[in-house]
Amino acid sequence: VFAADEFYVNAFGADTPARIPPASDYGDYDMFEDGIGIVRSYVDEFDEACESGLAARAAEVLAARDLTARYIVGEAMQPFLDAMIANSPLAGRLVPLTVRNDYFGGNVNVTGLLTASDIAPAIKATSEEEEGTHQLFLLPSVIFNDNGVTLDDMTVQDIENAAGAPVSVVSCNPFDYLPEIIKLAQDES
Repeated sequence: VFAADEFYVNAFGADTPARIPPASDYGDYDMFEDGIGIVRSYVDEFDEACESGLAARAAEVLAARDLTARYIVGEAMQPFLDAMIANSPLAGRLVPLTVRNDYFGGNVNVTGLLTASDIAPAIKATSEEEEGTHQLFLLPSVIFNDNGVTLDDMTVQDIENAAGAPVSVVSCNPFDYLPEIIKLAQDES
């Protein structure tokens, strides 16, 4: 029997990484797609990215180009992801853009179920509020299906058009999205 990740996030908020069971408790992560073990896996991979220097390298490249990477996430990740990043080399350079899922009534809060109709206005508002700053808006690939559309049938181009800002699709895992961020930042110059 496994408790879903949301159980731990709801109970422990920002302290979730310190309170969630160790990876060994999840076996082979057989229930991963059902939201059991995703947080543990993410926390472990983020910690490894920090320890290996990958996070520091991404922060250096972003700082050298005066860029802030705005990574789109659902509200479920916000309490602990903000705290993890604040205590990492990426503080101030990788800034989650937490999006409320109004499309599904606000009670569905995972990143994979976000829709373009909620993401685009959040990007637009952030872009306008922080006008003059250089930002990379990053969409986790999990919000798109195999046909490249969101749950409300929007493409990356549709999101860019509605947001009035360029966006890039990146992985959901730190070991994959940090190199992608480095490449995107280098391509900005």
